[in-house]
Amino acid sequence: MNDHDSLDPFVEMPPRKKKMGCFWRCVILILSCILALYLVIQVLVVWLYLFSGPVPLRISPETTFITEPRTADDQWVDYCKAFELKYYPPKMKTDDNGYRLIAEHLGIPVYYTLRPINGNPRKSKDYVRVESPERLAQAYEKLGLNPDHEPTLSFEDPVVFIENSGEFEMADSKKLAEKITRHPWTSEEFPAMQKWLDGNSPALELIQQAVRKSEFFIPLVYEEENDAVHSFELLQQNSLLSITGSKSLTQFRSYARGFAVRINHRLGTGDIDGAIEDIITCRQLADRIGKQKTLISAIYGIGIESEGIEQGIAGNPQFQPNGEQIRQLLRLQNELPPRVLFEDTLEAERLNVLDSLQVTAKYLHRFIPFDWSTVFRRVNAYFDVPLEDTPNKEDLGFSDLPRLAARQSRSELFADFYSVLSLTGVKDSRKTFWRNECRDQMQRITLGLLLHNAEQGRLPPAFSLDAGGRPLHSWRVLLLPYLENEEAAELYAAIRLDEPWDSEHNRQYHDRCPALYRCPARGNRTHSPILPSETTYSVILGEKTAFGTNGQGRALSDFGPESGGMVLLVEARTPVCWMNPHSDLPFEEAKLGADVKTGGAHPYRICNIGLRSGAMSSIMTNFTPPEEWERMLLGTATKTEEVEATEE
Repeated sequence: MNDHDSLDPFVEMPPRKKKMGCFWRCVILILSCILALYLVIQVLVVWLYLFSGPVPLRISPETTFITEPRTADDQWVDYCKAFELKYYPPKMKTDDNGYRLIAEHLGIPVYYTLRPINGNPRKSKDYVRVESPERLAQAYEKLGLNPDHEPTLSFEDPVVFIENSGEFEMADSKKLAEKITRHPWTSEEFPAMQKWLDGNSPALELIQQAVRKSEFFIPLVYEEENDAVHSFELLQQNSLLSITGSKSLTQFRSYARGFAVRINHRLGTGDIDGAIEDIITCRQLADRIGKQKTLISAIYGIGIESEGIEQGIAGNPQFQPNGEQIRQLLRLQNELPPRVLFEDTLEAERLNVLDSLQVTAKYLHRFIPFDWSTVFRRVNAYFDVPLEDTPNKEDLGFSDLPRLAARQSRSELFADFYSVLSLTGVKDSRKTFWRNECRDQMQRITLGLLLHNAEQGRLPPAFSLDAGGRPLHSWRVLLLPYLENEEAAELYAAIRLDEPWDSEHNRQYHDRCPALYRCPARGNRTHSPILPSETTYSVILGEKTAFGTNGQGRALSDFGPESGGMVLLVEARTPVCWMNPHSDLPFEEAKLGADVKTGGAHPYRICNIGLRSGAMSSIMTNFTPPEEWERMLLGTATKTEEVEATEE
């Protein structure tokens, strides 16, 4: 055979071995890695439990903050009972408790609970939410009332009434709800709403009585814990957070909407004195709910206060308040008890966070090996330092994963993670308190402007002038006697109005800027503080705005009947000396858009504005069209685009 014989196509060649493809090699490699990783995890889990098992909680002031009272098994702290012992008023069961009066005549909202569908379930889908007559009876018992007593009055949320009445199309119901809660109206315009007013006014009168009582407290209602059911859902429903966020608080928001409807009906019919009474009642209701000691109740209080602070006493062009009525509203607002501050809620919030952590520990202690004393000690300690020094989500990342190996570091990492989850909302809530306080201050300033107009026939000039036509003082100085504020009145008497704002004598008052002129979010408590002499509250200077450019105040009567949404007061981005007569925003700059020169130091780019009606509004500056903003500045807007902002 020669060399060419091997090339013969008819000669049978031996079969070649088929090589494995690249794809299947990759599949085998990946499966091998997954199997190896699974084995490593199993070994790690065994190692964790054999050499680094869970350590139970040791109750002490350093870990649990309080040590008594304890649960029946003596292993945990009963934070709900501790809350009751510390904060329940002595007259809880007497007629001095305003909430007891409401519960007696209007009843208590139905309480719900989770019931397992069958057996001993462990997943959320294995539970059903049902009414709990036991919890309802407990609420009545804590108030000293008979649970079988039938309420003598009823109340229906006005928005629910509109949706269920059948007299309005669904497309119109939302517009109507906005109209009757934010703008004056009459029964001639909406005859069906007179039925709601007649049926629910007795309940509103009762609430007026209740908020004037010496005590006002809503009882906590919870079930006896079943230790045999190790379910996170059942454990959680007895935590302070779940209990204090009960339906009773949401019911008070409905009452506040009811007052908003009646306020605007009274303004529509010229009953300004009655509207003032309801506005103050709404503020008192907000104060009562806000002072239930917990952060969540304080947030509800802020929402209720919005229903009063967003009502314009001068919103009806046919019936304008006189000077004495505006003074009365200012005086009554100044006589309200000090508002609940964010700092007032921190002690109860510590109990709430530790209680929620304890619920988590009860559920997780069987699954993950933590040193629970370390966890509690670390979380508890964060309440003893400024909130700015507590962990943020940016502080945690993949670089912390090695800390999971050792029990001590793993417990510290979990404590930091839990603190981020718990305290991030607390930090954000603080900004909500500041924004609400800012709105309250700005409304009092806006009412001061209305008072000046009512008594002097015109608004104060943007700045006063000397004989030579040179600016002397800002409108903020000229407004001091109209704020019904003792500090402002004393300051006004000390300033020399015939001398420039920066004269040797008047310079000593630069750093005495009234607290009413300083936004709480721009004080020394933020990353962008303002000086003691500075303010961010400003008016708009323009030929056609409420404040001219020549130092002569304008009369609000010069503006048309559609000017209720005209802007009188804004928050400026750049702080200025409060006495400086050259410090307000020119119209040509402000009209470029609400997001250019205006805007406070509030979340979500919210800017508070005071309106010609005397109401406060909060707008999101980056969502307000420039053309709408310009109409608001000129008093030609037919509708104010209000954006109600919330920090869940």
